[in-house]
Amino acid sequence: MRVDNLKCSITLRIPYDKPDGNGIIHTKEAVEKMADSLSGRYPIIVGGRPCSVDKGVNDIIGVTTEPYSVQWDEYEGVCILTINGLIFHGGAECFVNELTEDRAINDFTIAGFGLSID
Repeated sequence: MRVDNLKCSITLRIPYDKPDGNGIIHTKEAVEKMADSLSGRYPIIVGGRPCSVDKGVNDIIGVTTEPYSVQWDEYEGVCILTINGLIFHGGAECFVNELTEDRAINDFTIAGFGLSID
């Protein structure tokens, strides 16, 4: 079952003054500057595949929407960035339990939720 775009909320815990998951250290000042500069919409991309002009828009699966939420956890040394957005072409995987004579679904079970990447 394909439905409209899926609303999503993504929370990133961005460490500062210590290594991130890639072993890179961002200073607190750099993270503050990034957080202060957030405005407009950004693409939501499939991880592991860089978004590039050469590849086209197939790697973009959605777009962020404003506003962005920024919180600071000084004890953990992280910036908590919450991003709202839309994932394109979302829906559900269904098992059809019963069809009417005119092939309308009369009963179904949800097997999972996801998105379609064409």
